[in-house]
Amino acid sequence: MSCHIKRTTRAVQVMAEEWNTDLLALVYGIGRGDLEFLGINDAGQLTIQFNSAEVPIVQVIGKTGLSGSFNLRVPYLVATRARRVEEAFRAAVGRVGLAATVLLAYPVKASAHRLLLRTFLYARSNYGFQVGSPNELEFVLSLDNLDNRLIVCDGVKTQSYLHLAERAVRKRYRVVITIGSVADLTAIVDYPWTTRPEIALRLKAYSTVPGHWSHATGRHSKFGLAADEVKQVAQ
Repeated sequence: MSCHIKRTTRAVQVMAEEWNTDLLALVYGIGRGDLEFLGINDAGQLTIQFNSAEVPIVQVIGKTGLSGSFNLRVPYLVATRARRVEEAFRAAVGRVGLAATVLLAYPVKASAHRLLLRTFLYARSNYGFQVGSPNELEFVLSLDNLDNRLIVCDGVKTQSYLHLAERAVRKRYRVVITIGSVADLTAIVDYPWTTRPEIALRLKAYSTVPGHWSHATGRHSKFGLAADEVKQVAQ
């Protein structure tokens, strides 16, 4: 037992002697992937980057006067991330030579926190939302300052869903209803429209991409029209 204690103590001592900010960043994944906006200064403090400025998070917390457990939300990061996604899509469109306009729509199912949604809206005047159910659409319509914003309606197209979408069109939102299956097309055609929305095809891309959701990409994706379904919809 005493031997084990000595070995453990020695390991802790060696680790303490070799511990530095580079090792700290490596262990906690600071500065890579989706945590690239975080850093560690020479004092060993966790920092957050605002453009070229690096601010210790402990300093931010100190100014709030909060204590105990709480969530620290930084709207600036939401806006900058959205712009980076948009720029990445614009670059990809340019590389393949598509004559296309990139319109960013935030998926409400990811997080319906009002502060986050408002921050996304204020980031750019042409940003909109993606909804997948009547409840999500109704929630988006309850937000303020949605003047003519894009609302992409995915999901199963029930009568109540289409009725709510038509109501949004009459309120002068730019509503785009996607056709992701032949059943969607049937529901849209059979609905008694008085004010027509825009219609879009949601295509299933056969290319695969690496990452956490790689198993759900390509032919294995459950969303979007396959090549033979596109032909059925066109007919």
